[in-house]
Amino acid sequence: MCRAYRNLVSRFLLALSAIMFVGVGVAQAGTSRCTVKDVMVYANRIHVQCTTTTLDGSSNIRYFAVSAADAKLADRLLTIGTTALVSGRRFIGGFTNGDVSGTSFNCSAGDCRKLTSFGIE
Repeated sequence: MCRAYRNLVSRFLLALSAIMFVGVGVAQAGTSRCTVKDVMVYANRIHVQCTTTTLDGSSNIRYFAVSAADAKLADRLLTIGTTALVSGRRFIGGFTNGDVSGTSFNCSAGDCRKLTSFGIE
């Protein structure tokens, strides 16, 4: 019974990831694939923290975020990030190399990038 339940949950999460894949931008200059350490909700942003860093120029990026001002996008990141965290699947985050515009919603230029796309694999 437990194995059947795990298989059902795995199939559900796979279907959810396929449905919830979000492509916000057309061109992806940078991509990170990582294991999620945590998902945090702040007044001005939602971010996913990875267990490993992704190099962007001289910056080691560990956080990937979207502005909370776009409630639908923030909700999608919360869902995808939490699903990756709970299921142990890898988070995929697309970003533009060198883009530090996320500082407008407190995504630090030194270790955070604004997401242009995200999903799980």
